[in-house]
Parts: sequence; structure tokens; C-alpha cells
Amino acid sequence: LVLWLTYWLHDHNFHSGTKPGLNTLTERVARTFGLTASLFLALALLPASKKSLWLSALGISWERGIWVHRAMGFASIVCMALHVLTFWIRYAQLGTLGDKPLIMAR
Repeated sequence: LVLWLTYWLHDHNFHSGTKPGLNTLTERVARTFGLTASLFLALALLPASKKSLWLSALGISWERGIWVHRAMGFASIVCMALHVLTFWIRYAQLGTLGDKPLIMAR
């Protein structure tokens, strides 16, 4: 998780230098929360099945592994909420928070 966050927060350039004013810390944090939510959502699917190959490979029962499914789902929901909140902060910084909220900017 540390390597994941380091890459998306620090190393990845979302706009590849084409839009220099848009690669701010707030936007990077918001995008990182969204990508981390996707990661946790994908990881939540691994122990969800009663006949999961992952659970049998680790030698644990479904009942003992379901907490991982719930924890990853909860972490995904938290990251989704933080993703929305940080983008609202970014939109407020740009001055477009209340300006046509259902229409995407170009």
C-alpha cells in the first residue's frame, strides 16, 4: 500500500505536463483516493466466494476470511467518500463548485 500511494501521489504525472496548472496537491490526493478505492474494491472480491482459490491456497475457511472482504469493502467506501470530498475542495479552489455541478468541465 505504501508503494501504491507513493507512486500515485508523488511519481505519477496525471496530465503529462500538458496542463501545468492542474497537477496540484489537492488534485493528486483526490485522484489517489479514487484509485485506492478501486484497489480496495478489487481486493474485496478475492475472499468473497465460498469456494475461493485464495482462501483454499492460504488454508483458511470462508468464515475466517470474510472479515477481509468486509474490511476491504469498508476501506473502499471510505476512500470513495474522501475522493468526493477532496474533489469538492479542488472545485472550490477552482471557483467552480457551485457552477453547474452536474455538467463536467471540458
